[in-house]
Amino acid sequence: MGNKVRESMGESDKARAMGPQFLFMDDNAPPHRTVTVEELLESEDNEHMDWSARSLDLNPVKHVRNLLGRPVAARNLSPVTIPKLRLVLQEERAAVSQQLINNHISSMHK
Repeated sequence: MGNKVRESMGESDKARAMGPQFLFMDDNAPPHRTVTVEELLESEDNEHMDWSARSLDLNPVKHVRNLLGRPVAARNLSPVTIPKLRLVLQEERAAVSQQLINNHISSMHK
């Protein structure tokens, strides 16, 4: 990851937590692409892998979100407040082991 990309992310907790092995996942979705973003990503020697913006089967975040979404939906919590939904999501996330998430991602087609 190039220095300019790191600098643009600032010194947020997330940026610090990423460390030197950080992998920037660029989904190439049109809403995320601006001239400024293109120039920033092309300004340094950033390794780039083609990625389909609409390829849901390749996006691990979507798969992990489904691991949480199914049990939340099964609770039939309609209508629900945002604080209640946040609590339910935290409960369901605590019930999903990191190993299950890792296995799920590892099983995805490369």
